[in-house]
Amino acid sequence: MILRLPSRLTFISLLIGATLAAGGGYFFYGHASKPGLYEQAALRLDEAPGAEACDRTGAERRRKLARLLDTFHGRIAGLWETRVAKDFPSQRFEPVGPLFVRPQTVGAKEEGFDISSWSWEEAQGLFLRTQAESDSPETKTRWRDLDTSLRYLLEKDVARLLKGKPFLPPEKTPHRFWPNRSVSRTGPREFTVRLDSGDFTGDEGRLRDLLEREWAGEGRRVKVVFAKGPELYAVYANFSSARSYVNHRTRRMVIANYAWSRTIAHELGHVLGFDDHYYNVWHREHCYYTQESRLADLMSNSEKGRVGKAHWALLEKAYPWPPIPGHGAAAPFTYFM
Repeated sequence: MILRLPSRLTFISLLIGATLAAGGGYFFYGHASKPGLYEQAALRLDEAPGAEACDRTGAERRRKLARLLDTFHGRIAGLWETRVAKDFPSQRFEPVGPLFVRPQTVGAKEEGFDISSWSWEEAQGLFLRTQAESDSPETKTRWRDLDTSLRYLLEKDVARLLKGKPFLPPEKTPHRFWPNRSVSRTGPREFTVRLDSGDFTGDEGRLRDLLEREWAGEGRRVKVVFAKGPELYAVYANFSSARSYVNHRTRRMVIANYAWSRTIAHELGHVLGFDDHYYNVWHREHCYYTQESRLADLMSNSEKGRVGKAHWALLEKAYPWPPIPGHGAAAPFTYFM
C-alpha cells in the first residue's frame, strides 16, 4: 500500500474497501472498535429529525467512510506533512517563514463562477480507487483528496441536519461583517491591521508584502503592522492539511504549507471582518452539494479573486473616517454580495 501501513492494518484497509464495495458492515477481528470523533458525528446524523430520504439511504455509507477517517487519520495527516515541492510539478514556490507559498501571477480579471460538486457517492468512489490502484503514483494525492472530501461532507451535513443551516444560492445568501479591534482607520484611504507574526517571526517583511500586495487598489490600502499583545491575531503555519483558516475564538490566522499567495490575503480578509463569499448549495433532488465561488472576488475565490470596490465600501462602513471618539469600529452588520 502507498501508505506503508503495517501488514495487519493494510489487510484491514483492503477489507474495508471490499465491504464498502459490497455494501457490507465492518469486521475488526471479531470485535467492534469504539467510534471515533468522525463516526460519532455520523451516528448523530443518523438520528437527525430533518434527514431527507437520500440522507437515510446513504447513512450506512457515511458511517463507514467516517470510520475510515477515524481509523487512518494519523496516516493521512502524515501524507499532508510529507508533501514536497515536486508534488506540484507545474508550480514555483517562495519560502515565507517556515513554509512555502505558491505565488500567483498577475493576469486578466476573470468573471463568473467556479463550481465544484461534493457527494458521499463520489467520496466512496474515490476511496475505492485508492484500493484498486494502490500502486498508482496518484494514490497519495487521492488519499489527501479523500480526506478533504470527507471532512467537507461531514461538516456540511452537521451544519444542515443538526444546526439547521440553510445552504442558499449566492444571490440569497446573507453575510455578516464583524469589525475587529485590531483594525483601525489611520487615514481617509488607509486601514491598519495589527498582527502577531507568530510562526513567521523573523520573516515579517515577506509576509507583510504578500498581505499588502493584494489589499491595495482603488486608491486605498491596508497596512500591516506586527506587534505583540493578547488581543492580536497570531499567524501560524499548518503542515497537517491543505486548509488555511482563521479561528476568531482563539485569534489564530493559520496558513497551510504550499498555499496560494492570495489565500493568505483571503485569510487576512477574515481578520479585517469579512465573511467567506463562497456558497455551499444543497441539491436535495440528487443528494449532493455544490461549492460556488465568484472568480473576481478574493473572499470568494482565493486563487483568482481580487479586492474590488465592494470590499473597500464595506471596510469604510466598518471603520469610518474620521473615527468616532471612543468607537473605532462600527457594530457588526449584515451585507449581500
